[in-house]
Amino acid sequence: YNEIVIDQMLIDNMLKNYGFRYIGINTVEDLMNINILLPISYNNETYYYTMKIVGVSDVMNPVYYLKEEIIYMAKSNIPIYEVFENDITLSEGLLPTNKHQVLTIDDPLITVPLSQRTIEDKSVSGLYTSSVADIPTFMMRFEDVKELYFDTNFTVDGTKLYVLSNDVEASLDYFNLHDATAYSLYDYELQNYKIDRLAGSVGTIVFTLVVLGASSISFFFIIRSSLISRIYEVSVYRALGVTKNDIRKMFITEIILITTLTSLVGYLATSYVLLKIQGVASDYFEFIHVSLFSLMTGILMIYIINIISGLLPVSNLLRNTPSEILSKYDF
Repeated sequence: YNEIVIDQMLIDNMLKNYGFRYIGINTVEDLMNINILLPISYNNETYYYTMKIVGVSDVMNPVYYLKEEIIYMAKSNIPIYEVFENDITLSEGLLPTNKHQVLTIDDPLITVPLSQRTIEDKSVSGLYTSSVADIPTFMMRFEDVKELYFDTNFTVDGTKLYVLSNDVEASLDYFNLHDATAYSLYDYELQNYKIDRLAGSVGTIVFTLVVLGASSISFFFIIRSSLISRIYEVSVYRALGVTKNDIRKMFITEIILITTLTSLVGYLATSYVLLKIQGVASDYFEFIHVSLFSLMTGILMIYIINIISGLLPVSNLLRNTPSEILSKYDF
């Protein structure tokens, strides 16, 4: 019962702790050479159950492995008879038969008859002695502790009961049929995760919209200025029979070139800086999440918006005839 297996992730976190390093614990071997004290607080007393680390798991999850009895003993703060069974001898009375009975240590200074003894709200069914100096002064059977723990934590109106099911839908139908409010914990957590992600993305979305809006406006005026200086050139092309689409292609090439030399460079540089910031702050919060998909989507959006906003003044001008284009100095 007094053995514990701890996962490597927990071991790593322990060894990073300054308190462990301060007392000279720097390796897994150091940890396996010390005692783990499990406090059991009951009846205004605290008993420390001594345990040893006997192994390390490698599932890389923050978990540890104990006997079921030890887990219940830690959660309920009630010493369990089966854990100490080999260290005690029943000197009077019987083992408990339900969750309302306990065993208590045979103290010669207590002269109250066994039938009249109680601990808190439980009756004493038997007394025990022990040759071990450090032993709890009372204990209960494992099955009774489990029942008492369940009653205390899950039978009060409004408390939650978590059920592991191989068929979630069938379990939900069963509970709903019996007037119990049931829901899939996975679906609930997934919905909350989506809401949290959306709430956390509001600032990023607003920032992106402002940047894209500013980029589209700047490109509109850049191409507009270029077009004003080339009105005569455009009117000649139109007079010679060059199609509107061919002229648009000319300006699309110019837009792609300017975008590559300006917007794309700025976008990649900003993404790099944000990733560096996230690398520093990742232990505290997620500053921004950048993936290959989001990076490529951002690049595609920049090109699309710049092309659309850059072609607006070109399309406005090309609605006119060549002579009308030549007579225009603004549009």
